[in-house]
Amino acid sequence: MKDTTIGAMLKAILFDMDGTLVDSETTYVKAVCLCVAAYGGHLEKDEAMTLVYGRSRSMISADIVEQFSQLAINKEQLEEEIDQRFEAMIEHEDIAIESSCAVLRELSKEYPIAVVSGSTRAHIANFTKRADVDTHIQFYIGADDYEYGKPDPSCYLMAAQQFNVEPQHCLVFEDSHVGVRSAKAAGMPCVALRRPGAIEQDVSMADVIVANLNEFELSSIYG
Repeated sequence: MKDTTIGAMLKAILFDMDGTLVDSETTYVKAVCLCVAAYGGHLEKDEAMTLVYGRSRSMISADIVEQFSQLAINKEQLEEEIDQRFEAMIEHEDIAIESSCAVLRELSKEYPIAVVSGSTRAHIANFTKRADVDTHIQFYIGADDYEYGKPDPSCYLMAAQQFNVEPQHCLVFEDSHVGVRSAKAAGMPCVALRRPGAIEQDVSMADVIVANLNEFELSSIYG
């Protein structure tokens, strides 16, 4: 039974996807490095991580084109080539973070759920189906839907508007520095996932930080 006090304050729950529901960003970093190398450039792993983690696909490719302006790299072509490499690399991998997906499924019994991601809508559709959470969400918002990526708050504000609820009544689950900043800029409480072994992210702005989403209790924010 949903706590009536919590129910008065919490109306919708928004999940980031990459790094929160699916462990995809490490593989995407590899795909980025390989594509840049194919054009004659070189990206160190740490540089690529800074470019990739928590950010939209279009922002990543735009920054690469700017950084390697001396190379003949077309933004749209690069984005497509990275995605192709990435899809081939994860085709037979189980990239779901099962504990996070289990939390989403459980919360969906009481609250409407949306996924708000920097991935494309096609990727979100693919990954949420593979992670067996697609039937537990009301809608998803991807990089195709908004102009400015995280840490801009527009993607989360768009989700609140689509649910027709005030931002402060939405709870966000994130894993990245820019994602937490986006949620807080939108005026939403935020839970940050800091998984052991994952790249270190400054998520200190989050209301709650956990190593596993199944450690989180709603009462820690709404109690």
